[in-house]
Amino acid sequence: IVARSPDDRDAGLQLSTNYTTLGEYLMQRDMSAASAQQALDSFEKGLALLQRLSDKNPLNTALARHVAVTRDSIGSCLLRLHKPGDAVAQHQRALQIMNELVAKDPASTTFRIDQAGISGALSEALRAAGDVQGAVAAARTAVGGFDALPPNALQESDTRYRQALSRFQLGDALLTAKQRPAACETYRQALPMFEALEKELGDTGAGNVQAATVREAIKRCE
Repeated sequence: IVARSPDDRDAGLQLSTNYTTLGEYLMQRDMSAASAQQALDSFEKGLALLQRLSDKNPLNTALARHVAVTRDSIGSCLLRLHKPGDAVAQHQRALQIMNELVAKDPASTTFRIDQAGISGALSEALRAAGDVQGAVAAARTAVGGFDALPPNALQESDTRYRQALSRFQLGDALLTAKQRPAACETYRQALPMFEALEKELGDTGAGNVQAATVREAIKRCE
């Protein structure tokens, strides 16, 4: 359908959703480079469709959000493929888009959740790229963004996972910055959040941080 009617917004959005859903599955399947590369290929196909639709509909904030989220996912693939510089660039572009969307609609909790989550992902990429202070700053922004959300915005388990993850990411950044006491305290704050999620959901998938991951981080930190 998209091949016949490339400007069909509904068909293009549905096809891009299929590509990004496949990418998400591949990233959760295992931690192999092969899966990460396949996920990257799928996300890039989805992004190409989304970017074309967004360019033709520049006032459509939903499309702009999809572009940002997909760029964020591409950044995560690139980081897993040991390309931190490229990952930083994708996360920064994604964050730029989300910052613009939040500025236009600061009451949107969806935009604010994505903004905070992308800041956390950027922290990981900056840390891998050697920008430790940038990583700390980005992770602090992520934690602050999640903590500023209204309580009703934290009902979904995915949002609570991302909130917990932001604290773990801050702990990693602080530990890399040799701020050990602050890192330990941040990991300890994250642990009960992950334990509650694990009790509710069980294993959250390959590549996701688990409560055991945080316990190991606390041991290393101490």
